[in-house]
Amino acid sequence: MDKFPYYDEKSIGEWLDNGYIQGYNDDSFQPGKQVTRAEFLAFFNRAFIPDAPVDGPAKSFTDVDETNWFYNDVMTGTRLGAITGYYDNSFRPDGVLTRQDASVMISRFLRGAETIEQVITYLQ
Repeated sequence: MDKFPYYDEKSIGEWLDNGYIQGYNDDSFQPGKQVTRAEFLAFFNRAFIPDAPVDGPAKSFTDVDETNWFYNDVMTGTRLGAITGYYDNSFRPDGVLTRQDASVMISRFLRGAETIEQVITYLQ
């Protein structure tokens, strides 16, 4: 994996060890690369809700296929209400994540929880 010259190497190493984040297929980490919407959702699911329920209705998107590496993360995100997609029924998984995207996904996830205990359970 790449070295992390301007990041907290210890924390990133722990995240890698815990499976919250992963490198790319070429065994690189690319810490300076912009994060995509799919990458953020995968990180969020792995780090905060690894045991999220996978049952229930999931919205399908025109640009998300069962063969995509992020498919399960997107389906989990829809089941938990964290993502709804765009007006054209797309998710735009390769789009660069904006602060607004991240804020909306997290806010919708928290709003979808029925009780604070459910949020705490997901985050433990």
